[in-house]
Amino acid sequence: MNIPSAVESVIDLPAPSIKENPDNTNLNPVAVKDTLTVIVDYVMEPDDRISVTWTGAAGTPAEGSYTTGFVEAGSTGPREIPLRNSIVAFNLGKTVTLTYTVIRGSSAPMTSLPLTLNVLPLAQGALPRPFIAQAPGNGTGQVLDVSNLTEFTLRMNGWPLIAFGQYVWLRLKGTNADGSVFNLMYWKAPTNNVSQPWIIYGFHAQNFSANRLKRLKDGSTLTLEFKAALDRNLDEAQAMTFALR
Repeated sequence: MNIPSAVESVIDLPAPSIKENPDNTNLNPVAVKDTLTVIVDYVMEPDDRISVTWTGAAGTPAEGSYTTGFVEAGSTGPREIPLRNSIVAFNLGKTVTLTYTVIRGSSAPMTSLPLTLNVLPLAQGALPRPFIAQAPGNGTGQVLDVSNLTEFTLRMNGWPLIAFGQYVWLRLKGTNADGSVFNLMYWKAPTNNVSQPWIIYGFHAQNFSANRLKRLKDGSTLTLEFKAALDRNLDEAQAMTFALR
């Protein structure tokens, strides 16, 4: 009796799914901030070899697409295959396609039906705000007394999908005592980017002279504006603007 192979027809290879994100239409980037796992489930044999392909949106840098090496199914049940979650950062607000390819024995490779996902943008509520550590409440307070400061500390915590080498910008805006505009860039790409310690410890902090802050108008508003290029684009205009502090 001839039994049809599970790889004889693409119909037999249903689309994959994302373990951390059950919604097979929209991908919440926060859901995959730590891990990104593809679930492959078809009538498999333990010796089947499986490879997963994540295809980024058109125009996405090469880092926004990825194909794994082939791994053995290892069982007849669903197979979980991890992907680098950094690829999600290159596709925020875009549409991506996931497929998997199966090789059984000496049969020709067969590719599954595609899973098309709309990658949602990172919501502002999921992003940290920059702060000055010398403000009351470990930087959370609304009043900053600069009169006795010789230095101040700019600090930024980590965010979902933070990755080594992402470029960052941090600008302070306010009003000087003479009424002129205070607008100074403290962090700027390419000099400033995400380091491994930033990822490991969950924050980055840097001290600066407080002399310029002492010139601010008493009672005026000081705004901290932080941007990060999650796709490692050097163009500040293309970077993601975080919630203002």
